[in-house]
Amino acid sequence: MFGNLFKRNRGKYSYPYLRLDLREGYYIVCKEVSNGMGGYTKAEVGLYKDEKLIKQIVDENGKILDFPGVVHGDWEQDLENPLTPYVRFSLDFGMTENLIKFIWTVQPDGRYWADEDGFGMDDSKEIVLRSSFDLDGNFTEPFKFKDSI
Repeated sequence: MFGNLFKRNRGKYSYPYLRLDLREGYYIVCKEVSNGMGGYTKAEVGLYKDEKLIKQIVDENGKILDFPGVVHGDWEQDLENPLTPYVRFSLDFGMTENLIKFIWTVQPDGRYWADEDGFGMDDSKEIVLRSSFDLDGNFTEPFKFKDSI
């Protein structure tokens, strides 16, 4: 959703670090890393203001720090593996008035596993969870299934 807004930073942080400018001096810096499954994800996610780290949100291993929990629901029946607070697939951000949206793909759809010819595709359903954190980097709500927001 917002991932295409990340810029390859040419300043203090250079590739594989990416920067997403938010507003009023706030920005997110993250590192693009291999997810070990043929794709890439973001790790070492930090919220900054004017060159100062406010808070690290995701560590170097992809663990979501200060994980706020989840709102349980029917979506959990479609999980193929237990839910853990680690980013392994897509991670995007967006800005609202005073909150930063955290959009986390827990499980990609089955096309993720397919090659150019469609071989390897499976029946997985995409599961995307969303939460928000404030300008101090503190989560304000548990993660919710994308259709429940």
